[in-house]
Amino acid sequence: MIHQVAQLWAAFARRKAVAIVAVGLLPIVARLALLPIFPIPVPAVHDEFSYLFAAKTFLLGRLANPTPPMWIHLEPFHILSTPTYTSIFPVGQGLLLAAGQLLFGNYWFGVCLAVGLMCGALVWMLYGWLPPRWAVLGGVLAALQFGIAHYWMNGYWGGALAAIGGSLVLGSIPRLKTELRIGYSFLVGSGVAILANTRAFEGLVLTIAVFISIVYWLARYRKYSWKDVAVKGVLPFALVMTPVLIAMGVQYKAATGSPFVIPHELYRKQLAVMQTFVWQPPRPQPVYYHEVLRRFFVEWEPAYEDAREWGTWRGLIPGVRERARAWGACYFPGPLYLPFALISLLAAFSTRVRLLGFYILMAFIGSTLSYWLIPHYMAPILGAMMAVHVQFLRYVHAWKWGSRRIGRWVFVAILVFMAMLFVQRYVARIPGEPTWADFRDQIQRELDAKPGKHLVFVRYSDRHLLQDEWVFNEPDVPSAKVVWARMMTAEQDRELTSYLRDRDVYVVDADAMPPVLRRVESP
Repeated sequence: MIHQVAQLWAAFARRKAVAIVAVGLLPIVARLALLPIFPIPVPAVHDEFSYLFAAKTFLLGRLANPTPPMWIHLEPFHILSTPTYTSIFPVGQGLLLAAGQLLFGNYWFGVCLAVGLMCGALVWMLYGWLPPRWAVLGGVLAALQFGIAHYWMNGYWGGALAAIGGSLVLGSIPRLKTELRIGYSFLVGSGVAILANTRAFEGLVLTIAVFISIVYWLARYRKYSWKDVAVKGVLPFALVMTPVLIAMGVQYKAATGSPFVIPHELYRKQLAVMQTFVWQPPRPQPVYYHEVLRRFFVEWEPAYEDAREWGTWRGLIPGVRERARAWGACYFPGPLYLPFALISLLAAFSTRVRLLGFYILMAFIGSTLSYWLIPHYMAPILGAMMAVHVQFLRYVHAWKWGSRRIGRWVFVAILVFMAMLFVQRYVARIPGEPTWADFRDQIQRELDAKPGKHLVFVRYSDRHLLQDEWVFNEPDVPSAKVVWARMMTAEQDRELTSYLRDRDVYVVDADAMPPVLRRVESP
C-alpha cells in the first residue's frame, strides 16, 4: 500500500506545472471551505491596522495622507501622524491587501491568495534543489503549516509575500548555475524587489548572502564569461530594480519629505526609546501626549524578550535561545518544534543543500543584530528552511538498520505525528469567547449601520493591555463614518467635539468585559 502511494506521488510530482498549481490551490481551497468554522479574521494587532491603513490609502489613489486636524486626539500606533498621516511599513503588504479589496471585495482575500501563491512558489523553488516528489512534499507541508490555522493566513501583518520573494531568489540560484538565462535573472530581481518592500532588512541580508555565493561560484568555476554575466545576469536584474528603487524613493518622499528617509525609522525617531539595532544606544525619552504610547515605548518595548540585555554578553545566550524558538515555531506545529527544527538543521551539511545552509546561517546572524524577532521576519528564508527540513526527511526515509529499511516506517510515523499536530492546531483555533477585537469590530459595524456620522472617545482603565488598541481610523478622517479618539482633558475633548460637531458622540469603556458603548452629549 505504501509503495503504491509512493509511486502515485512520484508520478504526480513529475508533472511539475500541475503539481505547482495544485499545491498553490490547496491552502486557498481548504481555508475557504472552512470559512463557516473559521470566519474571515478580525484585525487585532497594531501592525495589522497599520497595513490595512496603507491598503485604504492606496485605494484612495494616494501614497500618503495629509495630517488630520486635531491629530493628537487620534494618534495611532505604527502610523505616522506628522509630517504626513501614513503607515510606517513597507508598501508590499498594503498593496496586497488593497488588491484583495479591489478584486474580491475584502482585504483578507489578498492574504489568502498570497498564501496560495507562496506555496506554489515554494514548490517551484524546491524543484531546483530536491527531487520532484520531495519538492512537492515540502510544498504540501508548508500548505498545511501556513495555510489553515497559522497567523500568516489568519491575519493581516504578512509573511506570505516575503516568502514568495525569497522563493523566487532561492529557486533561481540552482537554475542559473545550470543555464544563465535572462528570465531567471528577472526572477531574482523580482524577488529582491518584493523583499525590499516587505521585509527590507532580512531581505537585504539574504540578498548579500546570495551575492557572495554567486560571486564565489563564478570566480571558482568560470562557467560563464563575464560578458554573459553582465548581459544576461546583471542587466536584467538592474532593469527590474532601478524603477523599483525609484518608486520606493518617491513613496518615501511622499511620506517623510525625503526619498532617503524611511517612514519606519522616522516614526521610531519621533516616539521610540529603543532603536532598531543592537549597536544603537537608546534615545532620550520624547514627549508623549498619551500614557499608552509612553508605556509602550518606554516600558513594554525594552522589557520585550529583555531587549535591553540583547546586544550584551549577559543577554547573548537567552537572546540566541529566543531566536531559535521563534525560528522553530515558524516552521513546525506543536510543542516539539524546537528539537525537531534543530535536528533537521543537521541536514544543512548535505552537499545538495549546503548552500541553503549558508543562507540560513547568514539570516540567523542577521536576526541577532536586531532587538526583536517575530516568526514572519524569517519569511524570506522560508524556502531554504523547508528544503533543509525535507532533506532531513529524505535521510530518515533512507535510513537502514542492518539490511532492514526501517527508515520508511520512521518517515511515515513522523508524517502521521505532524498530521496530528496540524489537526490539534486547527481544533484549537475554533473560535471561543469573543475577544476585545471582536467587540471593537462589532461596535464599528453597528455604528456604520446607523445614520449620520459618529465620534467615539475611547477610555482605558489602569489595567489596560497595551496590545488591545482601539484607536485606529480611516486615512480620510473628516469623511469617515466613525472616528475613534483618545480621551484627554475635558477642554481638549470639547475642542474635538466642536471641530467634529456634525457627529453623534459616544464613549466606550474599552476594558470593560464586555466593552460598554454609551452615547453622551459631551465626553
